[in-house]
Amino acid sequence: MEIVWEKNGMLVSPNTFYQNISILRKGLKKVGLAEDPVVTIPRVGLTLASGTDIKKRSSETHIDGSQENTHSRDEDTFAEELYDEMSLPPSADTEPSEPLVAHAARQESGAPLKSFLPAVLLWTMSLVALILLMVILKTNSVSDAPRVHFDEYPFLADINGCRVYIADKDARSEEKKKTLSLVEKLKSSCSHYPWVYVTHYALLPRTSVIRCNKPMSQKNQCISEYHFRGLNPGD
Repeated sequence: MEIVWEKNGMLVSPNTFYQNISILRKGLKKVGLAEDPVVTIPRVGLTLASGTDIKKRSSETHIDGSQENTHSRDEDTFAEELYDEMSLPPSADTEPSEPLVAHAARQESGAPLKSFLPAVLLWTMSLVALILLMVILKTNSVSDAPRVHFDEYPFLADINGCRVYIADKDARSEEKKKTLSLVEKLKSSCSHYPWVYVTHYALLPRTSVIRCNKPMSQKNQCISEYHFRGLNPGD
């Protein structure tokens, strides 16, 4: 490792080193060596077998041209095969490519999902905003309904600073007198709640009185109370 790689500035793991030795053994077996010339010596390293005969092929000058070409092609083929095998990673086989293909497939299948999620989120947020807007409008319309109802009350009279409105525009004079008499009892609060809305119920022995600090057409504060008829003489 030191002579081949480290002196040339390359760092190689022991796993890569032993795999290259395995590739070298396969290559030597392909060229016709019956026995493995690479011997492992424990705690020392690797060496060639003592019976290995090494010849320098480049010194042979009396070789036929066709044989030389054939020999050159064999060496080139072997060199290419050896280079291809050595260029593979330590666990080079077909299995590592499968996770890569699966990972690529997951990325391709996940890309449309990622692009689809923002659209779904935007659509959901728009739907929620629309529902909230409808609820707000509905709440406002419901809360404004009583105000519209009181706007239809006709003005009856102004008593001690209280502006009196009565629900029944066709009320008889007797009912109007009872209304004014009732408001007369509440004159002490006219300075704080000058708008008074009175409702008589024909089938019930009670009268509704709503006193407000501002008219119903504005945002106001009101006091609601019932006055029952027949509890006192003259009611």
